[in-house]
Amino acid sequence: MLKKHLSFLLLFVVDFLPLFAQDFEGRYIAHAGGNIDNHIYTNTLEALDKSYADGFRYFELDFLEDVYGNVLAVHEWEQWKTMTGCDSICPITEKHFLEHKIYERYTPLNMERINQWFLEHEDAVLVTDKINQPTKMASLFVDKERLIMELFSFEAIALMQFCLSSKHHYFRLHL
Repeated sequence: MLKKHLSFLLLFVVDFLPLFAQDFEGRYIAHAGGNIDNHIYTNTLEALDKSYADGFRYFELDFLEDVYGNVLAVHEWEQWKTMTGCDSICPITEKHFLEHKIYERYTPLNMERINQWFLEHEDAVLVTDKINQPTKMASLFVDKERLIMELFSFEAIALMQFCLSSKHHYFRLHL
């Protein structure tokens, strides 16, 4: 019963408090980098660029690890295989991931490319999804002050408190 009430309280704080605490424009998040040419969940460089040009400043990217633990922007491996035409067993290596354009056109993102993009867009904020490793993400991302993590366990939330110093972070707990 306590867990249920805590979950409700956490979701209320996460889902509603930011609406009152931020500027109106800051509430909109480009999910998976945003829509590009009517494609969703691409998590690509071009999606980030288009969403930024459209006025977005919060960018959610989905993260999974490759076979060696490298963090890549991908929503789901089977979906990625469909988008790229790749028939490899997943997860794959980062090198193999970067060799495959999304829909034969869009640039896939690893942490090096993500960090470069965020260095060039200093007013942009990264929102993570699908990865429940706050220590790892905080160490990999170029600016912890512009990092918001969606987390999936109480343990990850506890770790996040040690990883991030900014008071501007919020989280959403999925139970």
